[in-house]
Amino acid sequence: MFWRFGIHNPSALDSLLDREDIELETILEEEDLLQEAKSHNQKLIDYLCKPDILAQLLSYITATDDLEEPKKFKYPFLACEIIACEIPQIVDVIVLEKRQLLEDFWALLDRPTPPRRKVTDPVPSSDNDFTVLDSLQASYFCRVISVLLTKQTAEMVNFIRSDPDNLQKILSHLHASAIMDLLLTLVRLEEIQEGKGMVQWLSQNGLLDDLISRLDPYLDSEEHSIAQQCLCEIIRMSQTSLMESPSIGLNELIVQLKSEKVMKTLVNYMLDARAPNSTSTLINGVTIIIDLIRHNNSDMDSDPMLNTSYGYQAAQILGHPAVSLADMLHVLADRVGDFNTLLIEPKSVTGPIRTTLGEQMPLGFERLKICELFAELLHCSNMSNLNTPENDKLEHIPEEMEEDEADDMQSQGSETLAADVPKGSSDTKVSAPSAHDLPADAKELLKEDTNTAGRDNSNGSNKDDKEDDSVAAESTVADDQSPSTDVDLATPTDQSSRSNDLVIGDYLKTQFVEHKVMPTCIKLFFDFPWNNFLHYVIYDMLHQIFNGRMDKGYNRQLAISVFKDGRLTDKMVEVQKKNDEECAKPNGMRLGYMGHLTFIADEIIKLFEGFPETVVGAIKDDVDLDRWAAYCNEELKQTKERDRLPLGGARPNEGLGTGLSEDEEDDDAMDGTAASQYSRYLAQRGADGHVDEDDEDEAEHWISGRDDYDRDYQQYQNSYDLRNDSETMNDLDNIQDEGDDEEEEEEEFRSDEEVNSK
Repeated sequence: MFWRFGIHNPSALDSLLDREDIELETILEEEDLLQEAKSHNQKLIDYLCKPDILAQLLSYITATDDLEEPKKFKYPFLACEIIACEIPQIVDVIVLEKRQLLEDFWALLDRPTPPRRKVTDPVPSSDNDFTVLDSLQASYFCRVISVLLTKQTAEMVNFIRSDPDNLQKILSHLHASAIMDLLLTLVRLEEIQEGKGMVQWLSQNGLLDDLISRLDPYLDSEEHSIAQQCLCEIIRMSQTSLMESPSIGLNELIVQLKSEKVMKTLVNYMLDARAPNSTSTLINGVTIIIDLIRHNNSDMDSDPMLNTSYGYQAAQILGHPAVSLADMLHVLADRVGDFNTLLIEPKSVTGPIRTTLGEQMPLGFERLKICELFAELLHCSNMSNLNTPENDKLEHIPEEMEEDEADDMQSQGSETLAADVPKGSSDTKVSAPSAHDLPADAKELLKEDTNTAGRDNSNGSNKDDKEDDSVAAESTVADDQSPSTDVDLATPTDQSSRSNDLVIGDYLKTQFVEHKVMPTCIKLFFDFPWNNFLHYVIYDMLHQIFNGRMDKGYNRQLAISVFKDGRLTDKMVEVQKKNDEECAKPNGMRLGYMGHLTFIADEIIKLFEGFPETVVGAIKDDVDLDRWAAYCNEELKQTKERDRLPLGGARPNEGLGTGLSEDEEDDDAMDGTAASQYSRYLAQRGADGHVDEDDEDEAEHWISGRDDYDRDYQQYQNSYDLRNDSETMNDLDNIQDEGDDEEEEEEEFRSDEEVNSK
């Protein structure tokens, strides 16, 4: 820039500033004002640093109603842009030298605001006694405050924290998005040294209580949305799942949010049957809970479903101290029955609506969010820190780290946060129900467990370890007499303290079994064939259950409930026939959930093969396994064979052109005869159903990671297995013969190619 070397022409602004009686409005009318301010024109800075001029400049932002129409938008914009140039002298005058300027500017938040609007209140009229901040004025105000916080962080933090009412002033104008951003900026100050303690100050002055109270089901939906956005942003800023993402870490706001008291208040709001706007509270409350679980998942690196769903890589997940969500999970587990009732009888669905497929009963956002909540609760219940005995909980956290964190928290005066640090606390356990207190279904499952536990891992990981087999055998005998909470047995004969407690992860699963949550979700899956959002959520739940442990905990009862109470396999066979009938009609369409049913079928096959006695033996009297086997060998096999075909069709035949350019044809070493033979060779391989190695790598395992397209499943006494050994040996002989034929063809092709080249 030429003015750096002193060869620029003096601006008209310099001549104006030489006058002693120049007014601020005259300066604001100059076109080069912002350019001169950004280049730090010393004359302009000296003029603007005068207290009376600076007070007038700030008043343009806070008193826009007193300006004439042409100046109403121009002057506030220019005043904000001048301060946004971050001129140190101007910032020092406002914050350090003339504190009254800052106090007068902050007084903009003293304007009275209307009370929180309830659902039954009429729409407010324009004639009222309240001067509401418009979005433009609020954005100018927050931008100036942000600049001051950036340049003079310590002084601004002390100014804001000097008056406890300052937080209430901000919260009263939270309907303006810029004010909400300012509040989140204050929370984010916890990341830097000058802002340490800001989150604690916000918590002590009632930030979380105010946000939770906005979720009152008697208030308007706008209040619910404001609270949900603020809380979700605070949760994301405090995440402990990903080290690479910026985070302020575990803090008082998160500890208070996941506490039993706050969660009970929130859940009571969500399930208030008499409140007129409880559906809005439910939707926003579920969003908050889901974010809290996802951003504080201690086992995200070991959960492939989470990695694929959220796009996180295991390498990104490093050793954050785990956050215990036991209190939250306990509160939600106690109300599983009420949430399940809303799935059956939702408040937001009143009748069918018109769609392109005719009148259809809608699923509703309410039921979809409840299903998402159940899926996230299953993820949460599978976290290791919620399924570990009292003395072994959170073993992956070094003791030195725990002690150092506890000392730091106590030094900051945060008793609540120090209490949340996992140091062998028993907050992940609840009192286990006795066998007499369990529902009838659970009693039957427990009886079956006594007969089948410990016999189905013959092909599992303990099969090759003799020592583990002996231990398992001893534990089986002991379980028949005095089962502990580490296996899915419970009898009142064991009086030890260990059997009287139940880890919170298993407690949630017992609630799912008792209230038949999975059968309800499965029914919704088949009742709404065109809602793929719902299908994915239900598939996620089934994937978690079928891939969970069947030798420990209560996951096995949940899996059995899917087949016994939910009749999953029977319904899958029935809808397959229904889908075939629909496709056979003129202009018939394939039902929308058929793709997810293929995924679910793969998971069921893996489950039945892995646990033939524990699962299949328990459901054989209630499920038609012959019908399921026929479905696997016929419809499912045909579906997989059809899905494995290339989208572009079969390989091109001999007469089709190669599509090569002239240069590529010249570089081709093979003449016409060799190319023709090679084309016949490829066509023959394609006709035989074989593909080359590259295509084989791309084709197999794309559905469920299994290469079982050509497998036949037959039912035996208590298990599913492959075909008998003789058939298998015959198949191996056939495969060997086919391999020999291919080798002969390749040798013949090479010999022909050598002859043609000579």
